[in-house]
Amino acid sequence: MDELVARTFLFNISTPLDHARSRKMKNQDLGAMVLSNQAQSNVLVMELYRRWIEAESVRENLEKETLSLKHKIRRSPDTEKKIAQLRACLAKLFETTY
Repeated sequence: MDELVARTFLFNISTPLDHARSRKMKNQDLGAMVLSNQAQSNVLVMELYRRWIEAESVRENLEKETLSLKHKIRRSPDTEKKIAQLRACLAKLFETTY
């Protein structure tokens, strides 16, 4: 980001107090550097926020996919067969006991 882009960016988002402070600086190069640094910082914060939102979305999707896979594992054909066998054994035990 160059100085002109930084100044344009900050001019559009800064408050009048921010503008007054930068104009009051004794060294104009220092004022320009402060503006440029502030603009770059703002851009980095926005990029960080965008990445965080994207990561949260990916995390939520992975959680949903994990739950779906766990449900599929629980209800796989082998699992269903094993459940049926266990139910049959339990029924036999129940019949012989009572």
